Amino acid sequence: MKRGFFETIVALDIDGTIVDQRESFYRGAQEIFSELKKKEIEFLFVTARPFQALNWINKVIDSQPLGIITYNGAAIMLDNRQIIIASRIEPIQLVGILNKLHGKITSSIRVHSISRGILHIGKKTEWPNDHLEYYKPNEYLLFEDVEKIDDAVKVSFWEWGDERFFISDICLSYGFSIVENKPKILELCSQNVDKGSAIKTLLNKIHRNAYDLISIGDGYPDIPMFKESKISFSFKSSQQEVKSQANIILSPPDEGGLFEFLVYLRGSL
Repeated sequence: MKRGFFETIVALDIDGTIVDQRESFYRGAQEIFSELKKKEIEFLFVTARPFQALNWINKVIDSQPLGIITYNGAAIMLDNRQIIIASRIEPIQLVGILNKLHGKITSSIRVHSISRGILHIGKKTEWPNDHLEYYKPNEYLLFEDVEKIDDAVKVSFWEWGDERFFISDICLSYGFSIVENKPKILELCSQNVDKGSAIKTLLNKIHRNAYDLISIGDGYPDIPMFKESKISFSFKSSQQEVKSQANIILSPPDEGGLFEFLVYLRGSL
């Protein structure tokens, strides 16, 4: 819905918001895309997923996003398929962090590279989504191979248990922060890049200005996105800190929460 130079844009988190753990849309998700298309409202995907994990979604919905923000803000894809790396983990930083963790933690480690995909470091272990083709590691590497990765944007730790504080301290010493994206998964990310800053970067790049940015999400990484929004939505099932940063709280997505969001789209825009 355009208002001169300003326009309404909807920013959508994916996992736990519109897609469930079985990789299916929650009830109401496809109706939301139909409503956005009907009202000519543009939308963004803002997610922790790698680009390839959105392919099936783009094929199913009857419209295309204005842009895609992945890795919780570290990489951005414009609608012309151009990729902007907002935050790169330099090889010297990656090597330093992993050398200090090597042999001292039991957590499984994966590095996300723009050009090479998902790189599993060290001993082979199964992760929750490995049954999905686009979450399987593209390569298995030894720790000594890490120095050859020159376009890493995220590092994930699985089954970290009591090691969280040790991992966090090491990452902080290199100028990075740690986010608990989902239970048992920690993610190393830049302290200066998040979903909110990535949205501003994307809109500036395409010369757009979000007068009414509406966002919906369920996790800690969505909080910076909420802060950039005129109106933000989360769910009763979200963590308390996440709910406290959202303007409107919906029923859980598996209990009809997206239909409540749809009512808002139909009545307020």
